[in-house]
Amino acid sequence: MKRFWKTVGIKTQEQSLVVTLDKRALKTAGGNPLLVPASKSLLAASIAAEWDYQRTLIRPHALPVVSTIDASTRFY
Repeated sequence: MKRFWKTVGIKTQEQSLVVTLDKRALKTAGGNPLLVPASKSLLAASIAAEWDYQRTLIRPHALPVVSTIDASTRFY
């Protein structure tokens, strides 16, 4: 899959942080917004950096933090 976004950002949504691609929230495989607790700003920054690092093609192996979080949310 090719990169389809131009900007990566982090916004506050209620008591959470949301990583955005072109101002659209990242979502889990289940279609829910990927919410990070506001107290975990470093985690949100790590997720944003992973997505920003994807230059031309999306390489799932280069998204370890996102993959781990997404896998863990499937059980709740």
